[in-house]
Amino acid sequence: MLRRPGSIPEEIFEVLDVENALFSYYKLPKNGDHKGTFDRMLILDDQKISDVTLIAYRAALQAGEKILEVYESDDFNVEQKDDKSPLTSADRRSHELIEAALALTGIPLLSEEGADIPAAERQKWDVYWLIDPLDGTKEFIKRNGEFTVNIALMAPTDDAADGHAPVAGVVYVPVKDVAYVGIKGEGAWKIEGAAGVSSTAAFTASGTASAAVSKSAASAASAGDSTKISSLDDLKSVGKVLPLQDPLARPFSAVMSRSHNSPETEEYVAQLERQFGPAERVSSGSSIKLCLVAEGVADVYPRFAPTMEWDTAAGDAVCRAAGCRVSQKDGVSPLQYNKDDLLNPWFVVQGPRLL
Repeated sequence: MLRRPGSIPEEIFEVLDVENALFSYYKLPKNGDHKGTFDRMLILDDQKISDVTLIAYRAALQAGEKILEVYESDDFNVEQKDDKSPLTSADRRSHELIEAALALTGIPLLSEEGADIPAAERQKWDVYWLIDPLDGTKEFIKRNGEFTVNIALMAPTDDAADGHAPVAGVVYVPVKDVAYVGIKGEGAWKIEGAAGVSSTAAFTASGTASAAVSKSAASAASAGDSTKISSLDDLKSVGKVLPLQDPLARPFSAVMSRSHNSPETEEYVAQLERQFGPAERVSSGSSIKLCLVAEGVADVYPRFAPTMEWDTAAGDAVCRAAGCRVSQKDGVSPLQYNKDDLLNPWFVVQGPRLL
């Protein structure tokens, strides 16, 4: 469960039942008067986390379609941002689509392509979306296919005493048509052929959900139909539970950044090799690296180079839900989100072998 926000005294933390609403509403007395009129605060409960994750899943797939349209064209329209990193028309198209799709949830959004929201404002949010509309722009420009769409749902939880933590995440790899989904308390899954697995849940502008009823995903898939996801159970029926393999049944393995490796990373892996034996090294780009640990392909992913919160949040959610740990370099302290400075510290993703 999500913890009660610290700003709400326990004795007045009362749920207002709103049938079919996207959110749970909590009534708060104005001016400390328990008998006075009440304000409302939007906070997601566990069921609604699953509901909005399906919206994020569909948005990620649709954004992937927009990205592939540019990827398969002759002109990426590459520009340089202020930090000298590249920006393409695919980044912009993906951002616009995701922003519009997630607006239906009524949850505020923080994106790499719209990160100028003052910290004082965004730190008042109880729940928010954290997205990277195209993670791995350098890999996109290189045309190696190792780029992703990242969407994470952030909320205060028991393991995030300060700030927020990812409670759900979607990572979509458009070129491979593979999606990774993780939901706190539910688990994590890999969905192959994801473009044929889309949510049919429709949401009105007011935020009221009207989930379309469809045949079960399993029977649709067996019949050769384009499977439609209208519930978490549908998604579970077509997804493969992570990890896919027992990590302890194979040699020690480390996944490394294809474009941002460093001497510190090599030294860290060398230290682990003295304990676990020679490492099989896997190179990849974008947040695919986090998902490879969640999948059980690798035991560790050390990242000792700059990243931003939107680079890690969705993959962090998948890893946590799969039983892995994403921590700062000390291997214990979790990454903190919604900081004044959105730059991540160096971090390590650890699979079961290291826990």
